[in-house]
Amino acid sequence: MISWASSSRCLLLGTQVQKVSTAAWGLCMWCRAMETYDRVAKVAAPKKESLAETESSYNAMMEKLNAKRADLKKVVDELDALNQKLNSLRTEQDNLTAEVDNCQKKLERAETLITSLGGEKTRWTQNAIDLAAGSPVDAMGPDFVTPLKNHEEVTVALAKMFAAAPKDKIKAVFDATPSVKDLNAAWYTQMLKADADATFVAFKELAEAVKAAPVTQVAPVAAPSMDGRIGMAAKQLADASYPMIKSLDWAGTGVLDKYVTKTPATKESIAAFLDAGLAMDPKLIQGATQAHLDALKEVDGKLVTSLKGHEEVTVAIAKLIASAPPATIKKVFDTVPNIQGLNADWFATMPMTDAIKSYQAFLETATAVAAAKR
Repeated sequence: MISWASSSRCLLLGTQVQKVSTAAWGLCMWCRAMETYDRVAKVAAPKKESLAETESSYNAMMEKLNAKRADLKKVVDELDALNQKLNSLRTEQDNLTAEVDNCQKKLERAETLITSLGGEKTRWTQNAIDLAAGSPVDAMGPDFVTPLKNHEEVTVALAKMFAAAPKDKIKAVFDATPSVKDLNAAWYTQMLKADADATFVAFKELAEAVKAAPVTQVAPVAAPSMDGRIGMAAKQLADASYPMIKSLDWAGTGVLDKYVTKTPATKESIAAFLDAGLAMDPKLIQGATQAHLDALKEVDGKLVTSLKGHEEVTVAIAKLIASAPPATIKKVFDTVPNIQGLNADWFATMPMTDAIKSYQAFLETATAVAAAKR
């Protein structure tokens, strides 16, 4: 076959051949195309074979690569799961370590508190035994009824107190206790008719006398200030004990039921409270009354006042106690039944740190009160 380079004459002669014969010209062009195809095919054939081998090898390698990638993904997923488990275990270890440290600190504080309170129960128990030998309220019978003379004195004192106060305030007292009407009715039904009629007539005469009495003008009082050693110490005690006060449901049952009991010791407690009240500063008593009144205005559904009200009441009580002779105050605490159980039960509701803080604040307040000049 004529090569392409040597067939250039055919191309040059093509125009001349075309003029003579179109068929000859077409045959000449076909020869030229066949020569070009042959030359290109000889060059491209080995390359096609090489490309096919390369593609086959590439596909095989890609299959292996995909298999390895799948294996790698499994390993990575397992590694992620192990890392998550490791992090969870580390977090749990940290929590357990912190809990162990916290428990150790609580044990140390508990030992300190137990050591500090070790002799209190023995002292309180012995005081109760010593005072049980003789009651200071011999005039009161076992049914908690005082003699006629004492009943007369109390009735006269209450009547004069009512007469000295503004009438709207006395009315507010009775309006705030609607059950007192039912109480009076129940009491009167237990009397003979003649006695009940006489009592009612005497009550009407007393009410008319009280209404006609002039009202004693009393200067307004304020709650005791929180300054001074006692005021600051009592405020710290109030702040430390308020979480415990806040946690108790005073409106519910059970908070005070087992501590408020009617026993022979209750008579001694009442007498001790009254003796202490007589020995206290009258102005401080008025201030404490005002502090309690202000605190009552801020009580919530659980009968718990605000922190400010709790502080003012605590300071007022501390200053009242400081104004009375220590012996009268000691008699109050010694005669209140179950007071040691009350303190223990309430402090048990607090975290150990808060209980220790409250106890330290109580000791500081007690020291400040003991050092006060009577």
